Amino acid sequence: MTNNDELYFDTILNDFSANSVKHVYRILSKHVSSLIGTPEHILYEQLLKNEANDNSGIGNGVAIAQARLPRLTRPMIVFGKVTTPVNFASSDEYPVDMIALVLSPEFNGPLHLQRLSFVTRFLKEKHVQSALRKADDSDAVRTVMKELNHIRKAA
Repeated sequence: MTNNDELYFDTILNDFSANSVKHVYRILSKHVSSLIGTPEHILYEQLLKNEANDNSGIGNGVAIAQARLPRLTRPMIVFGKVTTPVNFASSDEYPVDMIALVLSPEFNGPLHLQRLSFVTRFLKEKHVQSALRKADDSDAVRTVMKELNHIRKAA
């Protein structure tokens, strides 16, 4: 979540294997659906629809997918690292090895866009990408995020 210009991930899928964008979304949907109570197929279909309308690859091996869901009661940010990079057809043509999934309640329109923008700006920073790539498990990702948030606050 974002809180006072800090970014935290509600859940982390570290080092999962996928061979396509659809496969990445299938894995994320399955993981998240059990946490939020939204049927897996609804989240999966929404992610595919959004991907078809606007590519989630932002460059440098990072993708940021998003969805607003009617049954979701609070925002959620999911972070995942793919063991073998997947082609998301990013403009720079780099395959994606890290993905953030920004989920918001359907009624959260403007706040959803602000949240999405914040996550995008944060994850576009090269030092953030480098630090997250070096994190080898979920605890390490959380530690990296805590350190990065602390650095951002001090600056």
